[in-house]
Amino acid sequence: MNKTQYLTLIEEKTFGGIPREIEIEPIDVEGNIAMVKAKLKSEQLTFKSFISLVQLENKDWQVIGNFPHIIPNQ
Repeated sequence: MNKTQYLTLIEEKTFGGIPREIEIEPIDVEGNIAMVKAKLKSEQLTFKSFISLVQLENKDWQVIGNFPHIIPNQ
């Protein structure tokens, strides 16, 4: 899968071919560092991800870490 296809799946709220519901909690920002907690839920699994970002000199944000916790749905 190339970058364009990957970004299209994210934009369509589909990742890995499986539709997911996405919930993003309030984002913590301190200076040029941010932490995002996101929950992605499909019929089979729930991913709770902690995503670390840094703001670059051009003001864009770059992901520097993504720490998912995967939970099978009951």
